[in-house]
Amino acid sequence: MDNLGSPYIDIIQELVNIGIGRGANVLNVMVKNHVHINLMHFEILSLEDVLEKMISSHNGNAASAVSLRFEGIFSGNAKMIFPAEDAQRLVYHFAIENTLDLEGYEEIRLTTLNEIGNVVINSVIGTFANLLNIPLKYSVPEYLESNWRNILETDEFPKNTKVLFIQTRFGLESKEIIGDFIIFFEVSSFDMLISTIDKFLAKQNLC
Repeated sequence: MDNLGSPYIDIIQELVNIGIGRGANVLNVMVKNHVHINLMHFEILSLEDVLEKMISSHNGNAASAVSLRFEGIFSGNAKMIFPAEDAQRLVYHFAIENTLDLEGYEEIRLTTLNEIGNVVINSVIGTFANLLNIPLKYSVPEYLESNWRNILETDEFPKNTKVLFIQTRFGLESKEIIGDFIIFFEVSSFDMLISTIDKFLAKQNLC
């Protein structure tokens, strides 16, 4: 993690935990069923390392993703990515299971996955913005279906871009569904995040 100090790692991980918890609460209300999202794994990596890690793990396998850009003191892109089979299970448990008429299934599938990804992404990024007291602007979420390489590789960011790699597990009626949450920070934006955390820590020490 580039020798990033423990206080920074702890705060970032806690913000992520709070964010995914809030996302789960929103989804609970949406589906009127118990949903929990657990943080399984958290790392701060370079984009190059993330590409190597994820592409080698998933090879050419299909995936579904929701992508959302954010801009402000720090800017970047957040993606919620599911293996195709887990995306299918999410759609079933969130929408299809209680739907007798499967007409319009494709629209239901796309809408459901886009909404789930949008809720979780907004909850996590919104937690950073709210608790660190910084304004952020959000783009319209974009839904993607392709293999992992095409979803992750982008000319938008250089290889040394800092990335928060977050692996989550959705629990739905004892069904476990894996989703990877990846936040890409633009050049210098990660440093701005650390600077913002510095100010946050200083303010806490003064209280």
